[in-house]
Amino acid sequence: MISRQGARLFMDAAFPHPSPAYDRLLRLLEERHIPVREAQRGRVIDLGGGARLVLLTPPDPLITGSRSDANANSVVTRLEFGRVRVLLTGDAEAVTEDWLLDSKVDLRADVLKVAHHGSRYSSSTRFLAAVRPRIAIASCGPLTQVGHIHPDTIARIEHIGARLYRTDRDGSVTVRTDGQSVTVETQNTTTRRTPGLSGVQARR
Repeated sequence: MISRQGARLFMDAAFPHPSPAYDRLLRLLEERHIPVREAQRGRVIDLGGGARLVLLTPPDPLITGSRSDANANSVVTRLEFGRVRVLLTGDAEAVTEDWLLDSKVDLRADVLKVAHHGSRYSSSTRFLAAVRPRIAIASCGPLTQVGHIHPDTIARIEHIGARLYRTDRDGSVTVRTDGQSVTVETQNTTTRRTPGLSGVQARR
């Protein structure tokens, strides 16, 4: 198990973020003496206890001329622990998903953090088919102040048979794993083990 120790490192793509909120974040990181590093695709970070984090992006070269270059160059990572994989997609958009698919990286994951709060600009049919998640989690709605998950995104996720958890409906969502199975707890529901991963039995 990995203990909760707070943030020890902040990584992001080397892409300018024209946002006052991002400037405030950097100042806060500096105040708390948390190092800021440039994310590099292919880097593997040992998290201890048998867990590791694999950086699948930022794209190389960086994406430019898209609908939102800041989102398109989001850092996408894969958390691996035992037989369980979790794909964390940040605010990646369809152009990022296409880049990942073209790179031929293995995207399969048991748990998917839905990109960009469930925006319609992400979670394409082709991308979801490559990931094949059993569980999808969307941070969306009033808690994020960016609106609700888009109906088209919900339909695509339901089409692949993943169980969808949403913070606007379920409250906070906690995922636990021992490397063999996955348990999901939500603020507004009781503990659930998703069928198939022994509750959610990892497929690899």
